[in-house]
Amino acid sequence: MLVSRSRRIRRHVAGLAVTALAATGAVASYATSVLAVPPGNPAHDVIANLFEWNWNSVATECTTVLGPAGYGAVQVAPPQESISISGHPWWEVYQPVSYQLTSRMGNRAQFAAMVTACHNAGIKVYADAVLNHMTGQGNVGYAGTTFPDKYTYTGLYGTQDFHHTPADCPTAGGIDDYNNQTQVQKCELVGLADLRTESDYVRTTLAGYLNDQISLGVDGFRLDAAKHINAADIAAIQAKLTSPAYLYQEIMPGGAVSPSMYEGIGDVLEFTYGQQLRAAFTGSIASLSTFGQSGLEPSNKSVTFVDNHDTDRNASTLSSKDGATYTLANVYSLARGYGTPQVYASFAFSNNDQSPPSGADGLVTNTDCTSAAWVCTDRTRAVLGMVGWHNAVTGTAVANWWTDGSNAISFSRGSAGFVAINNGSAPITRAFQTGLAAGTYCDVIHATFSAGSCTGAAVVVDAAGNANVTVAAKDSVALHMNARVSAGGPATLSPSPSSLSFAATTVGAASAAQVVTVSNTGGTSATVSSVAVNGDFTQMNSCATVAAGASCTVSVTFRPTAAGTRTGTLTVTSNAGNNPTAVSLTGAGADSTSNIAVGKSATANSVQQTFAATNSNDGNTSTYWEGAGAYPQWLQIDLGSATSVGRVAVKLPPTWGSRTQTFSVLGSTDGTNFTTLSASASRVFDPSTVNTVTITFSAATVRFVRLNVTANTGAGGGQVAEFQIYPASAGGTSATLAANPASLAFSSTVVNTSSAAQNVTVSNSGSAAGAVSSVTASGDFSQTNTCGTSIPAGGSCTVSVTFRPTTSGSRTGTLTVSSNASNPTLSVALTGTSAPAGNSNLAAGRATSESGHQQTYVAGNAVDGNQATYWEGQANAYPNWLQVDLGSAQTVGRVVLKLPAAWGARTQTLSILGSADGTTWTTLKASAAYTYPAGNVVSIALTGSSQRYVRINITANTGAAGGQVSELEVYSS
Repeated sequence: MLVSRSRRIRRHVAGLAVTALAATGAVASYATSVLAVPPGNPAHDVIANLFEWNWNSVATECTTVLGPAGYGAVQVAPPQESISISGHPWWEVYQPVSYQLTSRMGNRAQFAAMVTACHNAGIKVYADAVLNHMTGQGNVGYAGTTFPDKYTYTGLYGTQDFHHTPADCPTAGGIDDYNNQTQVQKCELVGLADLRTESDYVRTTLAGYLNDQISLGVDGFRLDAAKHINAADIAAIQAKLTSPAYLYQEIMPGGAVSPSMYEGIGDVLEFTYGQQLRAAFTGSIASLSTFGQSGLEPSNKSVTFVDNHDTDRNASTLSSKDGATYTLANVYSLARGYGTPQVYASFAFSNNDQSPPSGADGLVTNTDCTSAAWVCTDRTRAVLGMVGWHNAVTGTAVANWWTDGSNAISFSRGSAGFVAINNGSAPITRAFQTGLAAGTYCDVIHATFSAGSCTGAAVVVDAAGNANVTVAAKDSVALHMNARVSAGGPATLSPSPSSLSFAATTVGAASAAQVVTVSNTGGTSATVSSVAVNGDFTQMNSCATVAAGASCTVSVTFRPTAAGTRTGTLTVTSNAGNNPTAVSLTGAGADSTSNIAVGKSATANSVQQTFAATNSNDGNTSTYWEGAGAYPQWLQIDLGSATSVGRVAVKLPPTWGSRTQTFSVLGSTDGTNFTTLSASASRVFDPSTVNTVTITFSAATVRFVRLNVTANTGAGGGQVAEFQIYPASAGGTSATLAANPASLAFSSTVVNTSSAAQNVTVSNSGSAAGAVSSVTASGDFSQTNTCGTSIPAGGSCTVSVTFRPTTSGSRTGTLTVSSNASNPTLSVALTGTSAPAGNSNLAAGRATSESGHQQTYVAGNAVDGNQATYWEGQANAYPNWLQVDLGSAQTVGRVVLKLPAAWGARTQTLSILGSADGTTWTTLKASAAYTYPAGNVVSIALTGSSQRYVRINITANTGAAGGQVSELEVYSS
């Protein structure tokens, strides 16, 4: 009867007891497992399972991928001669006909060359070994060996070398009951001739086959169908090996034969591991907090995998068909550190018997990872990065475990590595505790780290080990200590307090200033490029360069333009790792109708029973203060700061009967020395006027307002349900507008093309809002703005101006803001130069190089067309140089250098060099100091010459410790 390897799979897993994933539980941390590390470098133990790749392809992969990535070993197909039958299904290689090293994958010489190539790349070779059986069908092998039946192999085995029924096997020949050890190990597995492995001859023959491979350099073996061989037989074969070899055995769990029976011989393939991962990644990965605590073989005896060729076909685990989820499971497997991890790479198939790509003769063709016919998981970007990550964290414990309770987790391995995995459908952004030292780290999931540089995304970790990270849906982020781009930690600016709240302040008046201290808690100096506030707030600051451990201060003042709650934000922009640094601002604007006493501190010189002073400003006329003892009795409100007041209202509960109280109104700035705001008088409280007395007086600036009571016809002490205090009417009414900068200059721009925008900030320093009637730009200039119809007192808006020349030469225009301000027409001069069409920027998008850079401010920023991004050279390492390759020799007649338009003034000393070959340089412009004007654009004319490479050589910068260029533009004229 013809049988297939695929039938073997279905029979072999029938009735297995799959251990359920452990119940979810919160675990703060758990001990690192001891790795089952085969001989060799203990930090490089990841096995790449290149399932049924031919020998030439394995050799190439070892050399170009596995070795450079840090894999430890490669698992290859069974190398012995196997049956060759029609259609050449993949399972042919698991039915030996001889132990010649000629197979579908190549011949003996190619096998030996593959082993040598992998060793040269630092990769051990583990061969799949079929020791349990021979064939169950066919009559010829790939080396031409013929055999009359499945029990006769001339010169190798005869019928006496196999188990038979009924002498050995109690069934009709096959395995009917996996709970019967005799059936499992002496009956035929899906019709395959079962070798009598208890025979010394068979043991010696099998050992000879393995020793032949060891002589060629093979380092170990995966023992196929080891469950069907008695553990004592495997130990006897192992004893006959001429050199030690790493063994890991295929023993699917369930039935009378368990993996634990084989742990004294070698490691075991851990099938339950992949099943538990599938349960988690198709359910909730939060459950992985308890992963490995039950249901698995010991970590130091396990070879673990997300999937292999059997589970790929029976769907008991995830597979490459599961897309991003499968990749995330591989990321977790490499990060968790349970057992010796294996990464499975294979070929695509549409039916379970399908062959790997091969010729008509069955010989497997070279692997082409650009083709959909092959599944090269071993070289997936995330997997490659995680192999290095896995090596970096060897021997460290899992710590800093976090989960959202569903499908996002993160953890560190000691202080060596950090990983975050988001198996959910939406991105997650949060501050993660990474366990890492301060610094900038390459995200090895998305980028390659090499020679101290990162090809893509990097993550900043602060001095406390925290990193603000966004993890996309179905994605991950991984950092480790061996992929640190810069050490010492970035600057980190921390404000104290993190928010400011201003007490009620009269509209148009300025509050007392409050101070924010901005401290640098990072490891390097921070350069502050701007400090700004919006809304009804103004600021003054001492921030420029803030050294590590130092601080600066920002003094904020509130000047409300309207009554009610007013909000704003203080924003400190810098090169810190947590840029920008923001402080929320709130304040209450008060006009003549605003009661500014509510909630303020209330005191009295005496209190009757429980009728406390605080009842007088709680906003409830049913509660009240009542004095006790001899007159005078006084009630006082502390407004918190000196405020211009002009009116008070005194109330009693509205249901009370009429009474008269005699009192004066006093004011003080210090709470000790009082002046009279309203002289003592008898005040009548009448229910018809809701028991309210209102007293108006000349405006006075005071902090403390006191009622001094000397008599009350309705009680033995003074009584007040609500003591309300109102500001005097607002002062000045004029707006004053100013523009910063007062002029704009645009660099050379090609006719009929638009420049990058430059901004003008229009501020109102007056005491009233300025009504804006129009904002216009004349000439070859256009504008957009945020000014709306009004600019509040103390507020500002932004006008963004763009230059689009209509003809060549110098062009001029004017930005005009018209309003009702004291200066009703505000003008900003606009100038620009234009270049004829065709005189384009030769440097745009070209390749760059550099002497070095600070943090993430790389050379490529200088040719990206964005004036807001920039290159910055290494600090205190002059000369700094920045270079562009124009691609071919070009006429170079002018260089334009830009810095971000909003930056403050600075002077850079530099020369301009040119080269035809990138090696020999000539000076195109001698070293000179260039001061950047408003708009931060410098145009430098050169004597026209043919150059391929243009270099800016910077020797000084008054604005920073290294050279800075946001755009390097090169023109022919």
